[in-house]
Amino acid sequence: MMRVLLASMLCWMVVATSVHSQSTQARFDNALNLSTSGDNIAAYDSLLAIESDGHRSGKLYYNLGVIATKLDSLSVAKLYFIAASRYSETRPLALEGIQYLDSRFPQRVAELPRLPWEQFFDWLNRTFGIYVLYWSVVAIANIGVLLYMLGWYVGRPRWLRGAYISATLYVVTFLAVTLYIDSREQRFDDAVIIRGQYALKETPDSNAAVVSQAYEGFSFTVDTKRSAEHPGWLYVRMSNGLFGWLPEGSLRSI
Repeated sequence: MMRVLLASMLCWMVVATSVHSQSTQARFDNALNLSTSGDNIAAYDSLLAIESDGHRSGKLYYNLGVIATKLDSLSVAKLYFIAASRYSETRPLALEGIQYLDSRFPQRVAELPRLPWEQFFDWLNRTFGIYVLYWSVVAIANIGVLLYMLGWYVGRPRWLRGAYISATLYVVTFLAVTLYIDSREQRFDDAVIIRGQYALKETPDSNAAVVSQAYEGFSFTVDTKRSAEHPGWLYVRMSNGLFGWLPEGSLRSI
């Protein structure tokens, strides 16, 4: 009886997931049809509703960026293109969109390339994701344990020692990488000034020295951990490498 009940629950879960997926896709397609017919406001609201339901994807953010561009909300569009650039499937198009939007803003700022190892971590996160990296570490760790136990029966031939050492190195290295990527995702947010201009301050004080001026469309990386230590302020890094403080509410992030 218990097996039948569990099987029934599993079937219902599979059906419910499938129906939800089909429903989300239907809403997504309907939003794109609205945009194609020229009703971009309704299309934008429809896509926002999908996002508010917890759906996340590169295609969703990219199309939000495209429609926001049609609505002439360039800074909002840039924010969504930045979000879309986190996904491998939409990254090339999203980067083109960001480049196009930057050319339309009246003020521009120099863009420093990300450090090579940061680019590598970004690639790992976009391509595999935290959960795949984590479970690969768990799988290789279990293989390493099995190899170690196998040594109790067959001794320690060179191939077995090599396999065990390789598994250990993989687990240690990728566990550290996964924890770093996860902590970075939790701590840092990408954000954009949606409207207005602000003075980037040297310290979290309205009377502090000005580091630089920031305008609509400028993008930042927000250190949420350090920002939490000073309510009302955000500790940020500009795309040109400058660090400073902006008042809370000046930026919008996803």
